[in-house]
Amino acid sequence: MGVMSHNTPGPPPPAPSLPPSLHKKQSRESPFILKVRNAPEDWFYQPSEPPVQADLFEPPTGPYFVYGTLMDPRMLANVLEIEEKLELRPAKIVGYSRKLWGQYPAMQDGLQDAEVSGAVYHVQSVAHATRLAEYETKQLQSQIMSHSVYRWKRAC
Repeated sequence: MGVMSHNTPGPPPPAPSLPPSLHKKQSRESPFILKVRNAPEDWFYQPSEPPVQADLFEPPTGPYFVYGTLMDPRMLANVLEIEEKLELRPAKIVGYSRKLWGQYPAMQDGLQDAEVSGAVYHVQSVAHATRLAEYETKQLQSQIMSHSVYRWKRAC
């Protein structure tokens, strides 16, 4: 019979601990976060073209609130140097009031329920927004510098 050696291997080391269960992890993290983290890359909105960088010094395009003489489509077309008929929608702005500043109507902060009636025109280009701003600046240049009253406001 054989003799047993004193160098026999001992029992194997203990197994590593198991990772925490998914159930425990979910209790610490929002289910929404887990879904977003595991979503495929193309799941998120991606614009077809990268957005154009905005020049913060250019007047913005979009809906503008006009009143007074600029509510006349022919007058507004003349200021914007546009030949075609303009489409204006009736509108009102709440929280402002009108007053005359010399011969020109002006808007100022008003009571919460005060209203100014006018129209909304969608300014299509920066060139048109610039012409509108220049027209208003010529009419009210000294008043705008010394008082925070504007004859037109960008509609929200």
